[in-house]
Amino acid sequence: AHMEDVRDLFIGGLWIRRFGLAVTAAYAALLVFWSKKNPERKNILKTVVPGSLCLGTGLFFAAALVIAAIVASDFSKYFIVFHHIFFDNDLWILNPATDLLINIVPEPFFMDTALRIAITFGIMVVVFLGISFYLWHREKRSQTSHK
Repeated sequence: AHMEDVRDLFIGGLWIRRFGLAVTAAYAALLVFWSKKNPERKNILKTVVPGSLCLGTGLFFAAALVIAAIVASDFSKYFIVFHHIFFDNDLWILNPATDLLINIVPEPFFMDTALRIAITFGIMVVVFLGISFYLWHREKRSQTSHK
């Protein structure tokens, strides 16, 4: 029963991801088809897009770091808070003597997996942030050299 709740939570996360991808696709389509006759179009594509990606990624990463720091300060407390927010029952409270799930996925394995996911996520965001910053900075430098 607990895993059904986890599945529902996971599916909700997938819907959030799909919504984010749809918004991103709509933004990209808007930029591609947006007033091709506008003389500023190329400049916007080269500066505003990388700049906004850089800012958005930076803000998202900063928020993720703040949340990670808060959770790391007292993992057990925030583990309980998380479950109270996202679950409407107490099936997440597992008894090691009777619940097979807690014995299949012991805490060290769970923590190791969570850490690997967090590190992979962090690396991906930092790389994306670096690429966005590089593109934005390169174009800004190019504009000042042409003036």
